[in-house]
Amino acid sequence: CALPISTTGESPTISEYEYEEILSKTIEYTKKKVSIYTGLGGNNTIEVANKLKKLEKYDIDGILSVAPYYSRPNQKGLYEHFRCISESTDMNIIKL
Repeated sequence: CALPISTTGESPTISEYEYEEILSKTIEYTKKKVSIYTGLGGNNTIEVANKLKKLEKYDIDGILSVAPYYSRPNQKGLYEHFRCISESTDMNIIKL
């Protein structure tokens, strides 16, 4: 399984262009010989859902999505965050 731009490293600091370039190169390099799950998360639920829609053009298996950090939502807030992003796509989502 390839996990580009996942939950550690520089993912919060890279540009959209860099994100898409890394993802494209991962797909090209692996030639779909392994599953590809990319990291996508954040505190802004709507922004995460919008970014997820943009990822649908890539031949990937899904995303890894971390719980919103810093804002520390309660259980209902976490549920609503993941429900919203899950309903925005048919892509697999691994919730961390």
